[in-house]
Amino acid sequence: MFTNDIDFKKDLMQHSVFSSWQFIQNAKKNIEIATFAAKTITKIISNMIGETVKWEQDIFEGFRDGEKKYISVTTDNLPAYSVDIAGEEISGDFLVDKLIKDFYQYIRNCFDSIGQIANSGLLANKGKEIDKTDFPAMVTKFGQATYKTVFPVTAAWFETTNASVEFNYIDAINNRIKHTTDISNKLSMGILGSTSTAQIGPFFRKAEQHEKRDLSAQLKATLDFTNSSFEDFLNAFCNEY
Repeated sequence: MFTNDIDFKKDLMQHSVFSSWQFIQNAKKNIEIATFAAKTITKIISNMIGETVKWEQDIFEGFRDGEKKYISVTTDNLPAYSVDIAGEEISGDFLVDKLIKDFYQYIRNCFDSIGQIANSGLLANKGKEIDKTDFPAMVTKFGQATYKTVFPVTAAWFETTNASVEFNYIDAINNRIKHTTDISNKLSMGILGSTSTAQIGPFFRKAEQHEKRDLSAQLKATLDFTNSSFEDFLNAFCNEY
């Protein structure tokens, strides 16, 4: 793979497949947006935990000083857990839920962008129409004997990635949210000694049950898999276009 973009673009031009560059950039952009979503989720949850700690300190302060004989916890005096977005106070729960959806949408978009790269850079003038060139279409295309022979490394990448547990989860959660119904994620702040919880909820998709998962660990695992997969694809692509 090339060490800088200038040499990469020049080589694509020399091979008359420069149109693939826009899709390489789009794949990277999708990963950047997903990374931003994951980091923002972490910050929101961290801020919510900080609010909870401060709230506990405030309600216990008078009790410790002997000013209060009992502590009353009601829905009216719980932390608001809101985030200021362009002057609007938005629920932290709502934002985390939205950003999880964004995260998996852009991660999934990355794999469709990879399909576009392969279509324009390898299949070139024998490629499919741009609107019919998503990841599943390229899995089918590179699964054909002809392309397995001509582009064995790329064909193997599509086959392995499509069969992987990690991609299956990405595809399942994204399509479940988009086409079926929502997922009941769990975000609870531990108070009075209890533990805070942040989980992606369980869901059922195409006859397969996906169990609940720790949010932070799953976002990291998905990002690591996507970054590694994209690097492996680019290596195959650069060796074979």
